[in-house]
Amino acid sequence: MRRPEPDPSPAAPTVLPVEPQTLLLTMVRAVGDAIVIADETGTITMWTGAAEQIFGWRADEAVGRPVTTIVPERLRDAHHAGLRRVADGGERRVVGRGPVEVIGLRRDGSEFPVELTLASDVHDGRRFHAAIMRDVSARHAAAGELQAALRELERSNAELQQFASVASHDLHEPLRIVDGYLGLLRRRTAGQLDDTSVEFIDNAVGAVGRMQALIDDLLRYARAGAGTAGGAEVDLAEVAGEALARIAASVEAAGAHVELGELPVVHGDASLLRQVLQNLLANAVKFRREDRTPHVRVGARRLDDAWEISVVDNGIGVDDEAARRIFAMFGRGRGAGRDRAGSGIGLALCKRAVEAHGGVIRVLHAPDGGSDFRFTLPDHTETPT
Repeated sequence: MRRPEPDPSPAAPTVLPVEPQTLLLTMVRAVGDAIVIADETGTITMWTGAAEQIFGWRADEAVGRPVTTIVPERLRDAHHAGLRRVADGGERRVVGRGPVEVIGLRRDGSEFPVELTLASDVHDGRRFHAAIMRDVSARHAAAGELQAALRELERSNAELQQFASVASHDLHEPLRIVDGYLGLLRRRTAGQLDDTSVEFIDNAVGAVGRMQALIDDLLRYARAGAGTAGGAEVDLAEVAGEALARIAASVEAAGAHVELGELPVVHGDASLLRQVLQNLLANAVKFRREDRTPHVRVGARRLDDAWEISVVDNGIGVDDEAARRIFAMFGRGRGAGRDRAGSGIGLALCKRAVEAHGGVIRVLHAPDGGSDFRFTLPDHTETPT
């Protein structure tokens, strides 16, 4: 069956059931923003319901009053000067191309911030000024609360870093004493203790070392949230090379192969980004499979407005349950047994450092069963136009 051809003739115009002026007036009165119209003498000729709500004057009270009724007295001279400038110069818009913020005056005498768009035009030989106004008191209050919260957050972060520094020093001191006495005990009893006693001393020394590492990690974690986005330029290729050099002994002991791909230049804190890559590389080597040579690949790809950095390994991987908690403080994945134990802070530090740069971090399943850690860093470079 042949489909009928479309009618090429234009459709007849739709006829509105009401006069356009009446429809326009109905729409104006329904707008949520206050609309006030004044004539060339500055007398109010139109006053919408929204104007009643934000200024407190009923329409029958406002119409016929001078428009300066809603302008604080100290600002009225500037208001008159602006209107005269429009009348003399024939400008259609009084306050520029977009809305500006001014001060309004309510019926009860209180002042409040108003977002104003003001235009002027001539109709039937008479000039009228139309103002669209919005009460932005709630916006100001929210902005003030946000600024207060940011100041409190900055103060809290400063206190946290100060506390972490003091606590690190005060906790390290007794650990150094314990470690010193254990070393002295080992030397003075050399050849006098049985194997079990020697093992006890070695375990105690190891526990002291782990505690010192935990304190250092906690200090780094506290410092990682200092807000580093938009800092100095950081060459991630150079930073990744430094991170790899710091774990060279572990890489060599594991017989691992680490491949560093092309990495971008970003903005941020070089020491924090080095710590992120060092932690991810160290984990990739640590959580390896015994039946294969460890292989780790570091790469990057460009997103719309960010760089995504990936660290992919062929190790034991991360199951779905562990992936949900692995970035939390002391969160651990499978295989984090005693022989592979760490402080449990490394990935939490990575998350905190990445978020301080305005990015996000996540872990996926690598195709060969390993882990695929990815984190983003905003791209602050300007695109040529």
